[in-house]
Amino acid sequence: MVQKKNKQRISVYLDDSYAFSLSPFIAARLVEGQEIDEDTVRRLTEEDELERAYNLALRYLGYRARSFAEMERYLKGKRFSPSCRTATLTRLMENRFLNDKDFTDMWVESRKRVNPKGSYALRQELLEKGVAEDLIDENLDGYDETNAAFDAVKKKLGLWQKLAPDDLRKKIYGFLSQRGFSYETTREITDRALSMQRGDDDGTAF
Repeated sequence: MVQKKNKQRISVYLDDSYAFSLSPFIAARLVEGQEIDEDTVRRLTEEDELERAYNLALRYLGYRARSFAEMERYLKGKRFSPSCRTATLTRLMENRFLNDKDFTDMWVESRKRVNPKGSYALRQELLEKGVAEDLIDENLDGYDETNAAFDAVKKKLGLWQKLAPDDLRKKIYGFLSQRGFSYETTREITDRALSMQRGDDDGTAF
């Protein structure tokens, strides 16, 4: 019987009493009046749990890419059994929906393109998402922090062009520090921004 509150669930009754629910796909294997034993019930409910977990995982990935640890925490939070979580994570990796190297590459590239940050900030973000340190080191090994910092600042210079030199210096220092850029990078970019403000640097190349 289709549930009233959730049309995607089928209620299964045994001996005229509610026993459990299944997805329509799995419930389609049953026929009215069929006798099923405990092993069949266990198998059906386990398959249903796997299907629910996988579909929820795909929906979770629909918002953005996830690290292995993020997905593991998500499935655990949904109270799926350990065996179901393991099977679901394995299936996601086999289908290339879950790959920490790809996730790390995508995360850093997205930050560079949309919201440039320093190596320290990127490292902390990826650590919080459970990415292994060796993968982070490998990805950030060739990260051009200076170029990223300049990309971040040049988007703001139009708003700050009327600031006095000292005020502009404070503004840039605070802006880049909040984004995890190193002191050396911050100083270099600040000096260049001040040079651009004076007209000594047109900002066309770094």
